[in-house]
Amino acid sequence: MIDQIISLGNNKNIVTLELAGEIVDLDYPSQVEPNTPFDISYGAKNISTTSYNFFGYLEDEIDIIPGTEWQMDIDPNDTYYPFPFTHQGITEPTTLTLTLGHIEEEFEICQWIIDHGGHTNLTIQDVFEILDSYIFQQPPSGYSFIPTVQNVFGIIDYYLGFNGDAGTGCSFYGG
Repeated sequence: MIDQIISLGNNKNIVTLELAGEIVDLDYPSQVEPNTPFDISYGAKNISTTSYNFFGYLEDEIDIIPGTEWQMDIDPNDTYYPFPFTHQGITEPTTLTLTLGHIEEEFEICQWIIDHGGHTNLTIQDVFEILDSYIFQQPPSGYSFIPTVQNVFGIIDYYLGFNGDAGTGCSFYGG
């Protein structure tokens, strides 16, 4: 599950999706010279009352930047500080995005996806079944879970051919 996404640049755009963790002590330059390396550092704080396995990564407009991914068990109220990442520099304006999330046990929604042909075979009817379940706060027929808004977006991502693991908590893409 994704906890927080921050777009780095002149205007910090923060999106908070869950409440298990948050990015703290974020330090990065607001402006860099072309082809000049720069550092990005931050902490990941567990703000929940449960120990979770957290993960984080930095991505550009194309993909996750190699060497920025990490995963660590963090106890409640503890903070983990990944090694600062030194970016080799950019040649044109780029939006970098910092993502923090945590891993929970496989959810019943993952089994629902498997039972409906897997993440690559979901139909528009499947999408509407999850959407209706979310709107009416009723589990899908034969299941006990009620999808969250993140689950709905994850199902839509799978349907459109994208990685919906962050929204569903599943690991169909190996995450």
